[in-house]
Amino acid sequence: MAPLPDNTNTPAFDSYWRLGEYTDVDRRLLRSRIISAGYKDVSGNMLKAHLVVKAQRLDRGWIIYQNCTDQELATFLRERRLERPGTEDSSSVVEWRNSKIRLLCRADAELEFNRFLDLPAELRKRVYELYVEAFPKVLQTPIQPPLACVSRLLRQEVLPVFYNLRTFTITLVHHNRHVRLGWRMDADTLSFLHNLANGQVSNIRSFQLNMIRRCGPNRSDITIICKFDLGIEKAECRYRNKGVAVYQDGRFLPVTQQLVGAIGLELNRVIEDITQRGGEKRFRMEDIYALRRAVESGLQ
Repeated sequence: MAPLPDNTNTPAFDSYWRLGEYTDVDRRLLRSRIISAGYKDVSGNMLKAHLVVKAQRLDRGWIIYQNCTDQELATFLRERRLERPGTEDSSSVVEWRNSKIRLLCRADAELEFNRFLDLPAELRKRVYELYVEAFPKVLQTPIQPPLACVSRLLRQEVLPVFYNLRTFTITLVHHNRHVRLGWRMDADTLSFLHNLANGQVSNIRSFQLNMIRRCGPNRSDITIICKFDLGIEKAECRYRNKGVAVYQDGRFLPVTQQLVGAIGLELNRVIEDITQRGGEKRFRMEDIYALRRAVESGLQ
């Protein structure tokens, strides 16, 4: 199902892994999206609470049993050992379908798998990838995913995948009234970097720098976004600057060639230092601060 706006009352760093509650989504829009995703039994007066249940089933990738044939439902019941002998003759076909669908839905919600660690490491890694790919692509100073808190082994296996597959935001703020302070990381970014697990910064492959210039009470803030993709090919770091964008009042502002050239020149100096590093060329914590200084120099 296409992503929908979600409740923003929970801090972004702690809400990215939760199922959507759709509190800020209009009921008609939610109903339309659910129907387009394949649900057929969605009446016009269905309560929003029931629509949310269906939307969350879609978010989890669960089967839409309403679209299954009677034979398919019977197969699911038999293979999952949910059959109840002696009840089929006491109801109509419609009642039989509805009762079996409810039974399968309840079984989905109660499903447990207690032998995850018995799976080969390759399969566990694939599960971690599917788990992380369900998160938003860009994360704003997130806490570590809950799966990493289950055990030391899962933590060691999940975090590299988590940092490898998502894009992380680093925010720098500049106040015009405090020019001498220059560009400083905001509190959320500092907390994110401080709590970054030991050695995990080397697993980060994609991030973006948000440079926010606070222009004062009577002027709109200006946000400069620099996006980066980091990759390792044949043990060599390949840093590709994805470009620079400037926004004010939610509108894109054209970036002058002089500004792009100035930032690019400073970034290339840092990138050259990284690629010439001896031994294993991986991203380090000090590289983040070096890139910050580079962008700051380019904006002077």
